[in-house]
Amino acid sequence: MLEVEEEDPKRLTMTSADNEVVDARTAMKTTKVAKLRSERATQLQLHVDAAARTILRRAPLSIATTSGGVDHRQRHYGPRGATQRQPEA
Repeated sequence: MLEVEEEDPKRLTMTSADNEVVDARTAMKTTKVAKLRSERATQLQLHVDAAARTILRRAPLSIATTSGGVDHRQRHYGPRGATQRQPEA
């Protein structure tokens, strides 16, 4: 409880019982915040996992989902290092 000091009745001080109540409330709030953060992180991870599964499910089985070391630019631009010759004027 709050005690009134005899020297200055307007000034209130906290007792150790009040400190314990404040400490308990702070601990409960800290625990609640940590629990909410954990739940949000879990929900986010579930969302990311579901999105990844959806992307893999949409790709047909005949199409590779990774490049596998293939240079896909060859199809459009020719092999690497090849330069196109400019027509002579």
